[in-house]
Amino acid sequence: MIRVEHRRSHCSGCQVCVDFLPAYYQINSNDGLADLIGATPYQNIEVLELPDTERQLFQEVASHCPDKVIRIT
Repeated sequence: MIRVEHRRSHCSGCQVCVDFLPAYYQINSNDGLADLIGATPYQNIEVLELPDTERQLFQEVASHCPDKVIRIT
């Protein structure tokens, strides 16, 4: 399993994550920031656990995020 952490409070809403992974990210119409779909909020971070098979996809999007708000462990 991998743990994806999305620090939403530092997101600029650039939509890179949505472009790379629209099945997992969407732009919130209320504030224009990205939401990690299905994630659980925890202290200003959205957390989602996924199968290890998703690791490469999330590493790719994390490397392209200009705000560096995505962490995979």
